[in-house]
Amino acid sequence: MKKFFSVLIFIILIGGGGYFYYTQVQQTKAPDKVATDTGTVVIQKEELAKEAEEAKKIAKKVKEKRKNVKEYKETFPSWEEFNNKENDDTSYTTEEHPDKKLYLVVASENEDGSISATFNDEPVNKPK
Repeated sequence: MKKFFSVLIFIILIGGGGYFYYTQVQQTKAPDKVATDTGTVVIQKEELAKEAEEAKKIAKKVKEKRKNVKEYKETFPSWEEFNNKENDDTSYTTEEHPDKKLYLVVASENEDGSISATFNDEPVNKPK
């Protein structure tokens, strides 16, 4: 029994020493240079200017391509009535524009429960 207690006290002393070493020595060390360097990102002004110019060209092409497309905004009292306006070919026919085939761009529910929808007179993803 005496041997058991002496081994137990020895293990407790070793554990206490290890804990002291860890808290006092290891945690107070400064981090490595690698750990403190977050790095920097160098943004090339020329690259950004080039990409901005390309984006402007693409936006201009899209705007030119869609300049004859008209947009229509409609409000429906419920989703059920909105869904009843849909034709078999995914176009919509509304009471305000019964002679036109309208194609849905976006529809959302308002706070009062009515549905606001935006339509185009051409399909948004028209096949080429």
